[in-house]
Parts: sequence; C-alpha cells; structure tokens
Amino acid sequence: MKPFLLGILKCKHCPFTSQLDLEVEEVKELDECFSLDVMKKEEIIRKIVKGFKINEFTEEDIKEYLERDNEKVSKLLFGTDVVKGRVTCMDCKVVYPIEDSILDTVDTK
Repeated sequence: MKPFLLGILKCKHCPFTSQLDLEVEEVKELDECFSLDVMKKEEIIRKIVKGFKINEFTEEDIKEYLERDNEKVSKLLFGTDVVKGRVTCMDCKVVYPIEDSILDTVDTK
C-alpha cells in the first residue's frame, strides 16, 4: 500500500472525518517516485509520517515539502510501499490489516 492513500481512505463504518492510524511493520522502497499536488495537505503528511514512527522528518522538512517538492517527504509518500502493517480507525477501532502490500478492507464488524 502506498502511504499517500491514507489521505483518501475512510473507515467503512464511520464518517469521513474519522481518523485512520497507520502502523507500519515492513516496507520496501520503490524505484519510481512521483508527486501529486493534491497531497500537499499538512495534516495528511503529518499523519503518514506519524504512522512510520520515524523522527528523521523535521517540521522544516514538512514545511519545505508544502512550499516545494521536498524529495525526502515525496519519497516517503510515493516511493515507499507498505508491505505489512495495519490501518486502525480511531473512532470504532476496526483494524484493516496490510499483507503483501494489500490493504484488506473486509472486516467482521
């Protein structure tokens, strides 16, 4: 799953305003990297960076990306594939697993 998708996904059981939390267990870097202006929304970028639980992205990195196409943040959003992990709805707590780069949106609720 490409991390930028977190900005457009929603829980099937909750309103679009519910927050999804990304937890990453395994990633792989992709050769191709691209950028979309639609992703230049500060809250989406912060949510994705938080999911990776990394501290190498500073406030300056995020602000620079929003002002111009920062290579480090762009690589995270579009040049990374989440191979294993989970997306959790913070409202209803439904967990959507990610296995073999595929987000499984089938749940038992």
